[in-house]
Amino acid sequence: MAWIRRAPSGHWQVRYRDPEGAEKVETFRLKGDARSRAAEVEASKLAGRYRDPRAGRASLASFWRAWRARAGASGHPSERTLISYDELWRLYIEPALGSKRLNAITRADVEQLVASVGAKSAWRAADVLKVTRMILGRAVAAELIATNPAARVTPPRIEISEPRVLTPEELSRLVDAMPERWRAFVLLAGYSSLRFSELVALRVDRLDLPRRRIRVEAKITEAGGRLIEGEPKTRQSRRSVAIPEFVAFELAEHLRKYPAGPSGLVFTMPGGGPVRRQAFYRRVWKPATALAKLEGFKVGQLRHTGASLAIAAGANPLLVAARLGHTNTRMVERHYASLFEGLDREIARNLEEMHRRRASESQRLRPSS
Repeated sequence: MAWIRRAPSGHWQVRYRDPEGAEKVETFRLKGDARSRAAEVEASKLAGRYRDPRAGRASLASFWRAWRARAGASGHPSERTLISYDELWRLYIEPALGSKRLNAITRADVEQLVASVGAKSAWRAADVLKVTRMILGRAVAAELIATNPAARVTPPRIEISEPRVLTPEELSRLVDAMPERWRAFVLLAGYSSLRFSELVALRVDRLDLPRRRIRVEAKITEAGGRLIEGEPKTRQSRRSVAIPEFVAFELAEHLRKYPAGPSGLVFTMPGGGPVRRQAFYRRVWKPATALAKLEGFKVGQLRHTGASLAIAAGANPLLVAARLGHTNTRMVERHYASLFEGLDREIARNLEEMHRRRASESQRLRPSS
C-alpha cells in the first residue's frame, strides 16, 4: 500500500511499489496533495491503469519526433497524409503544446488550441484536433500517459453550405472557353464526378470507351512541391464509373490528338509531364473561367457539378455516393439536400398525375346509369 511520511526538508513523500514491485517515491509540498496521490496510486493499480509518473515527462515535441520517424519509415500513414500532419504540427500544434510535458497537457490546453485555430477556420481546427488526438492517443498506447486529454474535446461546428454547381448550359460554355487540349478534361470532370487527383492519374488502360466506362484505381496528389502517386483513399474510391456517350467520344478525340506517352496518362501538361494543379489553375483554368464569365468557380466544384447533374437525371443518393467514391450517403445528403427535395416534389407530381389518369380511366369505364 502507498504510504506517506514527512521528509527532513519538511515536504511530504509518497512511497509505494509499482505493479512490477519497484519502489517509487514522489514528493509534495502539501500533506493533502500527498494523501491524494497515494489514494490515486492505489486506485490506478487496482484498475490496471497505473502509469509511471516519470514516463510522461518527455515533451510532446520529443514524442512527436520519435513517432514521426517511425511512421515515415513504416509507410503508414501514407506519405501524403504525413506531409499534411507535418504542416498542422508546424503551424499550430508545436507552437501551442510542443514544449509541454506529455503528462502536463490538459483538456483545457487542447480546447484553447482548437478555439484559437477555429476563430479563423473551423475546418482547420477540426484537422488540428484530429492530429492532436492521434498523437496523444499514441502516447496512451505507449503507456506514457494514462488518458488522452484530447479525447473528449468537442470539435468545432462546421457549417456546410451547398456547393456551387454549373447548369449544363454553363458547363458547355466553360468547355467552349477551354483550350482544345483541356476540353475532354473538363467534360469528364463535369459528368463523372472524379476528384482532380483521380483525373490527373487516369491512364489509357483504365478506359473502356466502347462500353463507356472508366476505372478509378489511382490518384496523384501534390505535397511540398512533389507529385505523389498512390491508391485511392478508401476501398469505395476504387470504382467503375459510367460516362455519357458524348464524353466517351470527346475522350477518344483527345487521345487521337494528344496520344498518351510512355506513362500512359490520359491528361498531361503540354511538355508531357503530369498535370500540376497550380500550373493548370494559373495557365488554363483562371483564363477560361474569366472568358466564360464564371469567375470564382473552382475546379474542384466540377465534381459537385457532376453529382448535381446525376441527381437531376434521377439518381438516388446511393448511386450518387457510389459515383463519388463515398463510403455512405451521409455527405451526399448533406451537400445536395435541396436537389433531392426537388426530385421529391417531382415524384409527388408524378404520383398525382398517375392518380388522375387512373381516376379518369375508372370514370370512363364506369357504366352509365
